[in-house]
Amino acid sequence: MLGQTTGTGGTFTGMGNSKKGTKTKAPNTKKLTNSNKQNKAGGKTPGMTKGTGKTGNNAGGGNSIFNVGTAGVTRLFQTALGQQISWYLPLALVGLIIAYLAAYDTKKKWWQLNRRQEQLIYWAGWLVPVAGFFSVASFFHPYYTIMLAPPIAVLAAVGISSFIESLNTVPSKKNYWLRGIMGVGIITNGILQAFFVWEYSVIAGIVVAVISVIMSIFIIFNYSKVKLFTAVGLLGLLWLPAFWSLTPTISAESAAIPTSGPSLLSGNGQSAGSIGDSSANTKLISYLKKHNGSKVKYLFATTDSNTAAPYIIKTKKAVMTIGGYNGTDNAITLKQFKKLVKKGEIKYFYISSHTNNNAIVRWVKKHGKKISASTYGGNSSSTTPSGMSKKGSRGPQQSAKGGPGGKKNMAKFQGKKPKKMGKMGKMVKNKKNKKSNTAGKMSGGMGQQQSSVLYELD
Repeated sequence: MLGQTTGTGGTFTGMGNSKKGTKTKAPNTKKLTNSNKQNKAGGKTPGMTKGTGKTGNNAGGGNSIFNVGTAGVTRLFQTALGQQISWYLPLALVGLIIAYLAAYDTKKKWWQLNRRQEQLIYWAGWLVPVAGFFSVASFFHPYYTIMLAPPIAVLAAVGISSFIESLNTVPSKKNYWLRGIMGVGIITNGILQAFFVWEYSVIAGIVVAVISVIMSIFIIFNYSKVKLFTAVGLLGLLWLPAFWSLTPTISAESAAIPTSGPSLLSGNGQSAGSIGDSSANTKLISYLKKHNGSKVKYLFATTDSNTAAPYIIKTKKAVMTIGGYNGTDNAITLKQFKKLVKKGEIKYFYISSHTNNNAIVRWVKKHGKKISASTYGGNSSSTTPSGMSKKGSRGPQQSAKGGPGGKKNMAKFQGKKPKKMGKMGKMVKNKKNKKSNTAGKMSGGMGQQQSSVLYELD
């Protein structure tokens, strides 16, 4: 919560709230660490925000896996997180108030709650603590905020439903207050959406803001058609979030750490969540099937789940992961691993980029027989980095020629201008895809830092 550890077996320099900071680095974060050092020194990395180390202002721009805004009460309304989750947060808060007031029974004491009010408090008991956590926490990825989706959706929907119901059941004097609260809610929600989309399309921002303001005025002052104006106002708040939520599908994003937004639709669209490989090296699979013995239980052992997953999916065979999700856990001891090798259940070990150089990896390097990359295709015939579509995918993680850090990809990493965006990316023309560039840079820091190597074990 306070950024003292990332949960990855190490900590990222410059990303915690500790006054003294931390010097322990997570594996394979050299580029990320260098970026944060520049920020601490007062320098500015292109396309990145300046990290303070005290407010949780984690470096990284655009759809970056580390861009979570600045800690504080307004964090969920900042673009970093707001564009991912907060499209209906104002309406949910207003909905909570409207539904509670609409259910209020004047015959009871204020502390005597009816069933509907109790249920509202339960939903608020989900929304408020989780929103509070994300407002102050120092290390998390933006997609974690999906935990807020159910209470936001429910409270907004219940508030709208209660408002429509109250038009016929609540006395006119109280009804006027409810219409005023709903009008303020729609205006606030519309302006917030305009703020989220403004950097991509000024016209879209103006349209949603104007619709919400006009409909809200009619809701407050024109009682006879308030249901119609409420419906139109709500429809005006639907189209931008709907488009935003479809961008990962339209762009064919496949990411370990997913994000959404128009930057995915650009010609250089890529996900910030590019960790590991999204497909398997078919030549490596053929080699292993040919040379693995009959006693072998695992196709191979490797360091992390991101490396293992595509091979499990492709072959339907077991692959052992000794380091958990990203290679930093100690899921099995060296002694246990040696027994499996001796029994013949493991014959090959594939050292990927997410290696924490633990006892097993050191033992494999010392006692295993290194297999020439040319024998099984090596990195050159490896796969599309996760988080990118196969069409036009680019990034610093993997190069079609020369493996990680190829010339074309290094040019992208160094911040060259992106190519022209596709048809579905028109909304990003005002930003020139500034965000996706930074996302690529940040994903490079967590991507492949070294060549993968296959070892045969005796």
